[in-house]
Amino acid sequence: MGILDFFKKKAPKNKYQIYHESISEVLELLKRKKQIVESLKDGDSELDFSFDQNMFEKLMLFEIIKSGSISFLGNDFKNHILEIFDNSELKKDEIMNIWNYLLNEQDKLSKLF
Repeated sequence: MGILDFFKKKAPKNKYQIYHESISEVLELLKRKKQIVESLKDGDSELDFSFDQNMFEKLMLFEIIKSGSISFLGNDFKNHILEIFDNSELKKDEIMNIWNYLLNEQDKLSKLF
């Protein structure tokens, strides 16, 4: 591996890889909320009082949405995920449904590249 290898262009990512990475970022944002509600029973909810962390997660989600890389999931999904990050009440069923949906979409995308 020589010095010139550093200057070679990397192969551009296809759109499915970009979508896959965007879903990974959203899953990473949801991970903390998922960990909080995993100890709850089905149908229960809990309040999330970490205001700074919530604001950071919401800003990161806005950046992902603004980039348009999860637009293929639809406006209903975007509105629903924004609603989860807007509310301080964490509902286990909603978070687990979104989590499973995103994992399923990520699996479908990984088969395309």
